[in-house]
Amino acid sequence: MADTISASGSFVSATGTSLVTLSVNPTAVGDAFMFTTSYIASATLSSVSGGGCTTWTKLVGAFTAYSGSAKLDLWMGVVTATGSSTITISGTGLTNTQRLCAQQFTSGGGSGTTWAQDGSGGTKTNASSATITFPTMTPGGSNRLFMGYGLVANSASAGSQTAGYTLDLDPGSNPFMFNPSVSTAQTPTCTQTAGLSGTIAALVTATNPVTFRPQILMPYRAAVQRAATF
Repeated sequence: MADTISASGSFVSATGTSLVTLSVNPTAVGDAFMFTTSYIASATLSSVSGGGCTTWTKLVGAFTAYSGSAKLDLWMGVVTATGSSTITISGTGLTNTQRLCAQQFTSGGGSGTTWAQDGSGGTKTNASSATITFPTMTPGGSNRLFMGYGLVANSASAGSQTAGYTLDLDPGSNPFMFNPSVSTAQTPTCTQTAGLSGTIAALVTATNPVTFRPQILMPYRAAVQRAATF
C-alpha cells in the first residue's frame, strides 16, 4: 500500500536565457524532487542530473503546450545526498529562455523509500479560455501525488486552483500545481485572463520500507512455548 506523501520545504524556481541549473537544498535522503522545465520548442532536453539525486526519471514530456509555444517536461529524482546542490539540464538548443521549478516531497520513509509513477503521464492542450485545465488522471489507489505543470498565454491567478491543490507560480506566472493525497479521478483547474494554455501531469506513489516489529511475534512465540510444555 502506498504511503502518505507531503511537500517538504519550499517551492524553488528560476528563469533566464540559457539557464540550465537550479539551486536546491535537499534535506532528507529518500525524499523525491518533482522538477519541471519549459524551454523553446526547437530545443531538445536529453537529461537531468544533480540536485542530490543519483537517478532522474522523466515522467512526461517533451510536450509542446500549444502551437507556437514552448515544450514542457516533468522529471522525478530520488534524493541520495543532502545539502546545497544544483539540478542541471542537458540537451541541445537550450540557449533561449528556460524556466526551471522544483519541489521536494517526503513520505518519511528514509533511504529505503521506493518512488514510482502510477500509470502514464498526461498532457492537455486547451483552447483559449480563462480556465487552465490539467489532464484527467485516474490513480490506481490512495495516497497518490498529483503533480502538474502548465504553460499559459497570460498569468495564472494565485488562489484560483481546485480545492485540495497547492498552486505555485514560476517566474513567468505559469502554474506548478500539486495535491499529495488523491485517490479518485482528477481533472484540476486554475485560471488566467482568457488565453491559450497547455498542461502536463503525472501521478506518483511512495512506498516506505517495512519496519520489523518484534512485538508482533511475541504472542506467536508464547503460544509455541506453551505448546512445547505439553
